[in-house]
Amino acid sequence: MANKYLPPTGSSISASCMNVVRKCKLDQTTVTPTSVNSIETSTNFYKNQASMPNSTGAATNQKFSNFYDASVVTGHIYARAESWSTYGNNNDGLIAINIDCNSIVTKNNQKVYNFKFETGQWIERIETVSSPDANCRVATSTGYSNGNKVVYIRDGLNSAAGQSIVSATVCVGYNDEDRNYCIQRNITNRV
Repeated sequence: MANKYLPPTGSSISASCMNVVRKCKLDQTTVTPTSVNSIETSTNFYKNQASMPNSTGAATNQKFSNFYDASVVTGHIYARAESWSTYGNNNDGLIAINIDCNSIVTKNNQKVYNFKFETGQWIERIETVSSPDANCRVATSTGYSNGNKVVYIRDGLNSAAGQSIVSATVCVGYNDEDRNYCIQRNITNRV
């Protein structure tokens, strides 16, 4: 029985068929400086929405190899509410960030996680892939009063590639329920 989804050996795939997949150019060996097509759209997506370490961000001369190791950094945030007190001054709220290890690029057997709470300094943790350590993926900060707080995450290996920093505004409640969030670039969802 013939496979109706894949072309037989020696046949080519039409450009319209490829456009359905990711609007990518069919023959990447013939890229020219003037060939601006749908791969530019993909490049801009990965450059602006993800980290794309093998790309210069240029709209021309793109190849599929530029998309190697592209990732969208994802984090999970837990916000514990400040406990009740007569004057509301316990300041014991907590924020914990856990970066999804599968959303971080591996280079030289390492993953580098960057965290930042409010206006503090960047915290960097390095995990060796051959000996995983879940503690490298988590950063915790305490001493919060109730209110909205901003947190930041990024892929440490790709920060030099000019990727955008992922930020989220989370709420530390007061004598309230704890909150969980999931963040990616330009997206914050309370779960």
